Amino acid sequence: MSVHNLIFDFDGVLADTLEASVMAVSTIDGTSPEETREIILRFFDTPSHDRKRSRSAEWLAEKLAWNTRYAEEMVRQEFALFDDFLEEIRQLPGARLAVVSSGMGTYIIPKLKETGLPFSHILCFEDSHSKEEKVERICADWGIGPREAYYVTDTRSDVIELRELLDPAKIIGCAWGFHGHETLAQVLPPGQILREFSDLRRILR
Repeated sequence: MSVHNLIFDFDGVLADTLEASVMAVSTIDGTSPEETREIILRFFDTPSHDRKRSRSAEWLAEKLAWNTRYAEEMVRQEFALFDDFLEEIRQLPGARLAVVSSGMGTYIIPKLKETGLPFSHILCFEDSHSKEEKVERICADWGIGPREAYYVTDTRSDVIELRELLDPAKIIGCAWGFHGHETLAQVLPPGQILREFSDLRRILR
């Protein structure tokens, strides 16, 4: 079996965070859970953190302050990980694993360390705003081109942001995450969308 290079987005791919995210954002912004859920899902429809967007130092400072509060709320809620999916990942012998996120490492890194999985990188908001740059950094450290890596995500926006950098056939969607199968099917063929955790090994065969 060939060795796979797998980069996982965090949020709804590895962690049960949609409802936790809704509660955290509602607490910070004072919006209702229903309104917040709609805002979050709409936010992930199109890329918001690709490197083509210029970001001022003031914007970054405001975003860092907000994300810090969000991280504190997520820790307080003790959000869960998808343990069954982590077990599927453990059954990929010799796979190289990395994680990217637009969230704060202050809550993501400790949670992922609990898994015991050998992630070579866990790159978060503090490392770079752009997921494109995070992917390039990981692949450079692995000694491969970005088109050799698989990218596993749960949002339409990630697919749109990364499909020019990556091999589009190696972008894998997770229907259990923030965006379900219907939304992911707008940007991915059915054979690249995981409906069940066990579908990962089938796709990588």
